[in-house]
Amino acid sequence: MRNAHHGIFAGILVLYLAIGALYATRIGPYNAPDEPAHANYVRHVAETGTLPILAAGDWDSDLLERLKASRFPPGSDVSTIRYESHQPPLYYGLIAVVTRAVRLPERADIVAMRLATLTIGAFGLIVAYAVAWRMVDPATSLLAAAIVAFLPMRVAVTTSVSNDALVEALMSLALLGALGVVRHGGTPIRAIGLGAIAGAAVLTKVTGFIALPIVALAWAGAPPKHRGRNVAIVVGTTLVLVIPWIARGASIYGLTDPLGLRRHDEVVVGQPLTGSPTPQLVAAMAQTFFQSFWGQFGWMGTLMDGRVYAILGIASAIAAIGAGLWLAPWGGFWRDETPLVRRGFALAAVLIVGVAIVPLAYNLRYLQPQGRYVFPAIAAISLFAATGLRELIAPRQRRAVYATVGLGLAALDVVALLRFIEPDIGLLAR
Repeated sequence: MRNAHHGIFAGILVLYLAIGALYATRIGPYNAPDEPAHANYVRHVAETGTLPILAAGDWDSDLLERLKASRFPPGSDVSTIRYESHQPPLYYGLIAVVTRAVRLPERADIVAMRLATLTIGAFGLIVAYAVAWRMVDPATSLLAAAIVAFLPMRVAVTTSVSNDALVEALMSLALLGALGVVRHGGTPIRAIGLGAIAGAAVLTKVTGFIALPIVALAWAGAPPKHRGRNVAIVVGTTLVLVIPWIARGASIYGLTDPLGLRRHDEVVVGQPLTGSPTPQLVAAMAQTFFQSFWGQFGWMGTLMDGRVYAILGIASAIAAIGAGLWLAPWGGFWRDETPLVRRGFALAAVLIVGVAIVPLAYNLRYLQPQGRYVFPAIAAISLFAATGLRELIAPRQRRAVYATVGLGLAALDVVALLRFIEPDIGLLAR
């Protein structure tokens, strides 16, 4: 049976890659959030072998708005759009290897970068499946994997030039490693590995800092002597990897701004600000967040039909209700699960909360309620969603319902591309 379930997952993986290849090749270049800036970072690394420095002039609000409105037609000059130059370097270094190897014209180069990012998304999917496999029954782990694979917005994100796919994969890997410590205990070698994963996450995106407490908390149940030693190894390994990057940032942007975040705020003048949080604004932000979690494409300007969001809202509510019942004092979380599984779910919950804090804090100033910002916790989110659905479905009906959900999401990916995305920002639309 194990081989059968893994075979089904292999089918999910292949279908994800096929759908992702369609997104990568059929959506017009630069028609994804911040894609020109990310692509220019990759090109700088590929061409010079050095990292870029964020400076005044790397943000041109008027130019960017014109290009977004025209959907980046052929011949668009995006060379001055470089406002992501403060980002950590790991993703860009990896993708630069691809661009240096293939050396394609500009717009074909974007497709190559996207396809390379798709492979990272596939790795993240494999890790998410491994997380679920260790926490729930095989059928429910396949449902969790299908949610990750065919979430329309995740397909779009992992087929655009962006560091989001890599930080998601590394955060999922950190959770997987933490679960391994919970189940099998921790050793210094395992601590070094988890510290390296956390360091890689930080070197991909600032959100990666959340990986450090996740892997450190994995030793919460260990004897005090071993706990202190291994946590110190985790933190030390992470710092060894991260300190050179922080030192570089401090030397360029100043001791009080080692990550370049203040420089970024100074450069991107003109971005929409949140302002006073009125009830109307909060409601609008919540709606945008929900829609963009499931699928709000391009530069947030390409939406699906309202009826699609309504159906997805109902499905989300059902999963949330099921998860709530499962977590209730009388629910299966306390009645049926072992202490080790409960600790694993607690780590997954901490990951979700930690990742959610980052966009919440960011939106206190900048108006960017984008659902993709919580994708670094997608392995944990899908785990709770799948478990919530399992709670409400009779055992005999689960396989049929799970298959319907997975295939339905895959079909939605294709419908979203052909019906909503391509007519607006597809290659044939211009």
